[in-house]
Amino acid sequence: MIHSIDDIISCLTERKSVYVKKVASVVGQIISTYLVIGNLVSLMTKHLTIDVNTSASWYSYIKLSESSIEQLQFWKLYISEVNVKHFSVDESCHSIIYSDASDTGFGDYIVETPQNIAHGMWVESERSNNSTWKELSANLALDIFSACLKYNVNIDIVWIPRTQNEKADFLSRIVDHDDWGISYYIFQLIESLWGPHEVDWFASDHNFKLLVFYSRFWNENSSGIDAFTVDWYGVNGLFVPIVFLIPRVINYMRQCNPVGTLIVPCWPSASYWPMLCPNGGDFTDQVTAYVELPSGKEFYTPGKSKKAIFGNTDLTFKMLALRLDFRE
Repeated sequence: MIHSIDDIISCLTERKSVYVKKVASVVGQIISTYLVIGNLVSLMTKHLTIDVNTSASWYSYIKLSESSIEQLQFWKLYISEVNVKHFSVDESCHSIIYSDASDTGFGDYIVETPQNIAHGMWVESERSNNSTWKELSANLALDIFSACLKYNVNIDIVWIPRTQNEKADFLSRIVDHDDWGISYYIFQLIESLWGPHEVDWFASDHNFKLLVFYSRFWNENSSGIDAFTVDWYGVNGLFVPIVFLIPRVINYMRQCNPVGTLIVPCWPSASYWPMLCPNGGDFTDQVTAYVELPSGKEFYTPGKSKKAIFGNTDLTFKMLALRLDFRE
């Protein structure tokens, strides 16, 4: 099969077109591996099949789309790796995962535990990639597939219409305008003052500053989802929450009695400000120290959405790092 794929790529390089029967033959060989590889053959021959079906006859020449060429290159690189299946199958554990990719990002959830959600946004360079790349990135990362082969885990991939995949489609279209963070300069500043910090309670794989971090959605290397489900007591925490979550963070601190550093905009008109300065002047007793942070955009990590102000433009307001101690 690899020789046939090389022959097709060579024809495309020399003539920009290829004999349709050659392409159909390769597609047939790939489909013949279905019992071993599974529905991956359908996913990664979709564009090739479309190109073959548009030909005038079996004896004509066709130009392959960019997506079809990428699929050929995929099979050339990975056919020897994926064309393997164990004889024994353990079906004692199984899960159903719905996944989708859009122009802005990807979204996934597990049917058995629907609160376990994965969501991410494409960076600018990823948005320019075509839908095949996005589908592959969202549905079947090659390293995951390789691990499944190694540990005898079967992945059965099925394409379904968007009307039957509404939740994953909705998740993939969420645009997170608050996926920002502090720069390493600011982190080192507060670390020198009040460190070492142990947990980054509100972060993502895009902006975390500590190896132990909690995220809004499932992220690679995340220690957990939803920091509000964990007791913050006894840990020196770093808190860089979404602005609208600051009141909830302060209320939860009152329950957990933790110690940590909270990054907030200095907005006296904000709903959380009376919780920090109840008299409009001095901070509460729980604020043991604070430092004013620089306002330049270079001191903040921008989110993947370019519409967010943090990290994309110099701030016109002050930012504060508050040292909070709610221990009794």
